[in-house]
Amino acid sequence: MGKKSKKSYPGHEDVIDFDQAREARKQKRKEKLEKKAPPEKDVLSQRRQAKRRRFAIICTAIILLLAAIIATACINLWKLNKERIEAEAELDTLNKKQAEMENELSQIESSEYIEQEARAELHMILPGETMYVIPIKETTDTAIEQEEESGAKPQ
Repeated sequence: MGKKSKKSYPGHEDVIDFDQAREARKQKRKEKLEKKAPPEKDVLSQRRQAKRRRFAIICTAIILLLAAIIATACINLWKLNKERIEAEAELDTLNKKQAEMENELSQIESSEYIEQEARAELHMILPGETMYVIPIKETTDTAIEQEEESGAKPQ
C-alpha cells in the first residue's frame, strides 16, 4: 500500500481563520434575511393599507348596524305576533259572549218570557186569576226576632 500524503485530506494545509468564517456566515444570514424580508413600503402602499383598514372598519360597522336593525325588527315581530294571538283569543271570547247575548235577546223578546218575568218580578196576574202569597218561615222568624229586639210586640 502506498503512502498517504497530507494533501489527500482537504483543508489540512489551509489554516482556517475563525473570525473570517464567522463573518462569512453572518453575511450569508443577512443575505438570506434580505431575500425573505419584503422591500420597504412606499407612501402609496401605506395609503392603500390605511384605506383598506378604513374600508374594513366601515364595513364591520355597517354589518353590525344591520344586525342590530334586524334583531330589533325580529323582536318587534315577536311582540306583535304575541299581541295578535292575545287579541284573537279576546275576540273569540267576545264572539261567544255576543252569541249568548243574542240568544238571550231572542228569548227576552218572546211573549212567554215577558209573561214569566212580569209574574215573578212584578207580581202581576192576569184578569180573573187569584194570587196567593205564602210567607216563608225563615222570613217570619227573623221578623219576629227583630220585633222582639226592638221591644215591639207582634200583633
